[in-house]
Amino acid sequence: MADGDYYSILGVGRNATDAEIKKAYRKLAAKYHPDKAGDDPEAMAKFKEMSEAYQVLSDGQKKDIYDKYGKEGLKNDGMGGMGGFGGMADLFDMMGGGFGGMGGGRRAGPRKGEDIVHRLAVTLDDLYKGRSSKMAVTRDILCPDCHGSGSLSGKSVTCSDCHGRGVKIVHRQIGPGMIQQMQQQCSNCNGTGQAVPASDRCKKCKGHRTVKDKKVLDVTIEKGMSNGKKIVFPGEGQAEPEGEPGDIVFVVAEKEHPTFKRQGQHLFIEKTIPLGSALTGVSFHITHMDGRKLLVQTHPGQIITPEMVLCVDGEGMPVYRRPFEKGNLFIKFDVQFPNRLDATQTGLLKKLLPCSPMETEKADDETITMTPFDQSKLRETMAGGNAYDSDEDMGHGGAPGMQCQSQ
Repeated sequence: MADGDYYSILGVGRNATDAEIKKAYRKLAAKYHPDKAGDDPEAMAKFKEMSEAYQVLSDGQKKDIYDKYGKEGLKNDGMGGMGGFGGMADLFDMMGGGFGGMGGGRRAGPRKGEDIVHRLAVTLDDLYKGRSSKMAVTRDILCPDCHGSGSLSGKSVTCSDCHGRGVKIVHRQIGPGMIQQMQQQCSNCNGTGQAVPASDRCKKCKGHRTVKDKKVLDVTIEKGMSNGKKIVFPGEGQAEPEGEPGDIVFVVAEKEHPTFKRQGQHLFIEKTIPLGSALTGVSFHITHMDGRKLLVQTHPGQIITPEMVLCVDGEGMPVYRRPFEKGNLFIKFDVQFPNRLDATQTGLLKKLLPCSPMETEKADDETITMTPFDQSKLRETMAGGNAYDSDEDMGHGGAPGMQCQSQ
């Protein structure tokens, strides 16, 4: 098994999602795959190491065991039961190898090629209305000239480099007097155990059995889809000469909308109104994401208080695969108060609105006037209120940091 931590090998954190793990693996595979790196021993070792890490972290059950008990736990789970082969049967089976007469791997059913995963950035408008678009994806397919055999005659022979095992034992010096023995996929047969003589290799794929191909897909964004939703095209991914092709997967990535905020099937907006409208009623238009103009208004006599949230039934997001059902639209109000009123406005409001009585000044009163205070400093002020031991520490302005704004 690989010497290092599996998460470090793939360059991801321990809380990485399945999509992040797969993305990291594909990025490394593009660099270290034998088709790219050739016969470089270090690249082959790195490819084997990262493939082993991916095999564990992409399998929910094995990942749980690894997270709890490390590699020793995986050995007890059967990962280490191949004796001198270091428990690599599953790994090379996954990579298209197999151990020939050495017992093979534990994987049931045909091998499957890698999935191709793409992030699909879509707007909230697209998720509200739905849309279709064409996406071009490049993937490996079985060579059409040799039908995936790699040879002109359609025949192959047992690989002379690995003797049909699909893997080779290599040695690498890792320090003074220290030699590491490793297994890596055979580069001559790409881990299949079967090779094609140079004179019989297919001219199109050069014996690799697969070639690059561009596929154009019609991708449909359905109404109400959520962020992270997967759109899967089965069997359209990377070809696997000895098994089934992988899938192409598009993962919906929702963009932020300038007006609407989404929470599940509901939508939220914020609306700023003046104090007069909060007291006398509001009426305003909202242009919805499908182009409709909604006239939103309060009931007669309804008063809006700061931070109040009002609901518009049935104007939220369509429910996924039930597009005729919708969530709700919630509107949160921010009430703007005037900075100052003149004497005429003050007198008028006192006549119209209930006000607390103004107390008159008495002979022994000490009259003081309140001034504005920066509320953003309130927490700092409260925290520092007990941070002094004497009146001298308070300075001339009371508690530390508490300064009123000058008029």
